[in-house]
Amino acid sequence: MTQILSFGKKSPKVKKENLIRGFFDVFRSQDKFTRSIIVVVLLIVASTPFIVANRQIFTPKAQVPPAFINTIDQLIATRPDHANLHAVHLPDLPGYPMWSAYSWGKHGTEDNKTHGSGSVNLWLAMLWDQSNLNRNPNVKINIRRMYGYVLNNGTWTKIYDGLPTWYVSTVDTGCCYTDLVATHEADGSLSFVVPKNLMLHMSTPAPGLRISGSQAVVSVVEARLLGTAVDIASSKLALSAGADYRDAAGNGSSIVQSGFGQGGQLTADWQPYNMISTNLTDAQIRANPPPGFLQVVTASSPTPTLTPKPTAITPTPPPVAIDSDGDGCPDVKELGPDWHRGGQRDPNSRWDFSEMPVPAISATNWNLPVDDPRRPKFDHVISAADAQAVYAYVGTRKGGPPNSRGFSYDTNYGYKMGLTNDPNFTDGMFYDRTPSTDSVQFWRTGPPKGAVTESDASLIFSIFSKGGSNCK
Repeated sequence: MTQILSFGKKSPKVKKENLIRGFFDVFRSQDKFTRSIIVVVLLIVASTPFIVANRQIFTPKAQVPPAFINTIDQLIATRPDHANLHAVHLPDLPGYPMWSAYSWGKHGTEDNKTHGSGSVNLWLAMLWDQSNLNRNPNVKINIRRMYGYVLNNGTWTKIYDGLPTWYVSTVDTGCCYTDLVATHEADGSLSFVVPKNLMLHMSTPAPGLRISGSQAVVSVVEARLLGTAVDIASSKLALSAGADYRDAAGNGSSIVQSGFGQGGQLTADWQPYNMISTNLTDAQIRANPPPGFLQVVTASSPTPTLTPKPTAITPTPPPVAIDSDGDGCPDVKELGPDWHRGGQRDPNSRWDFSEMPVPAISATNWNLPVDDPRRPKFDHVISAADAQAVYAYVGTRKGGPPNSRGFSYDTNYGYKMGLTNDPNFTDGMFYDRTPSTDSVQFWRTGPPKGAVTESDASLIFSIFSKGGSNCK
C-alpha cells in the first residue's frame, strides 16, 4: 500500500494539540498560588467583552406599580347626599356657570338621580384651586382608565371601560372648547399638559350606553400628575368624575346631568376619583354594590363558622386597648414602627394623631340619630374625609364670627354629642392643628392655635396623600 510521507512539516492539528498540551504542562508545573492567579486572569479576559457591552443574562422588565383598593365605603363617602367638600378651594368665577356650580364646595349639585330612556355617558373635569390661578403648574395630568356602571332593575351594567375619546381645555365645561393633544405613554395611558387657568374636560364616546332608566350611576377615573416632585407638591389641582344622560342619539343639546363627583386633589400616585348618583340608601348600595368595589369586613360584620364544633366554647374577650392620651389611637399602636398604622407617635400627646369627627360638625347634623351615617363621629383613620372636614372650618377663629359656610369655632356641639367630656372644648378645636416640630415626622401634629386656616387642611391632606394613618 502506498504511504504518503511528509518531511519537515507537522500538521496544524498536531501543532494545536502540542500547544495546548504544552500550556497545560506548564500550568501544572506551577505552584498552587500561581495557578490561581492564572485562572483569575483568564476569567477576567473572558468576561471583559460582556462587561464592556453591558450584556445581561436576564430580560429587564418594567416595575409594575402597586394597585390601590377602591372600596364601597370610599364610593359611598362621596355620594351627593353627603354633601362633602372638595379637597381644594375652587374659585368662583362670575359668568362661568359650571365653575360657579363646582365652587359651591359640594358635589352632586346637578344630581338628577333618575332618568328615562336614552343613553348615559361618563366624563371628567380637572379643576383649579383658587390659590393656583394665574400660574403655570408645569405638570401633566395622566389618565389610565375611565369606567362606570348604571343600575337598572337591580342589575349593574357597565357603561364604559377605557380611555376618554374626547378631550378639550376650556374656561367653562359648557363652552369654548379647544382640542387637547394627548401624549401616549409607554404604559398605554394618556397624558395632557395642564394649561394655565383652564379646565380640562373629557368624556367617553357619544352616544353612550343605551338605557331605559336608572336607579344609580357610578363613574370612576384613575389618574395622577406627572412632573417634578416640587411642581406636583405646589400644584393644587382637583379631578371630578361625572356622568350625564342624553337622548338615544347622544346629542349634546339633550344633556341632563346625572351627577358630578367630589373634587379630589391630584397627586403623583395613581388614585381613583369616584362619583355615585342614586336615590338608594347607603345600606341598599352596600347590599348590591357595583362590580369591582371591595366590600370591607368590619368588626361588626358577622363571622361565618367554617367548621362546626361539637361543643360550644365561650371565647375570652380581648383586653381593652389602653389609650392614655385619648386621641383615638391605642398606646400599643402609637409606640409601633409604622406611622401609617398610628406608630411613631407619643402615647401621652393628645394632638399628634389628628383624629377628627367626620363629616364636619354642624348645627344640622350634630343631633341626628346615632346610626345615621351623616352624624359626625371618630373613625380612627386620617383620610380625605378629615381634610374635607377641616376645609369646612377654614376661616373660623376663637371669638370670631361664623365663616362663609356657616361654621363657627366656638360652638360646642361636639360636647353635646359626647365626643369630648370637656365643656370648654369647642368644635373648632377638633379641626385646628399646628404643624409638627419635626420636619421628618410631619404626621406628628401639634395642639390648636385658636384658628382654622388653609394650612390646617393642607397639613391633614399631606398626611392623607402620603398614605394616611389608620388606628383601627
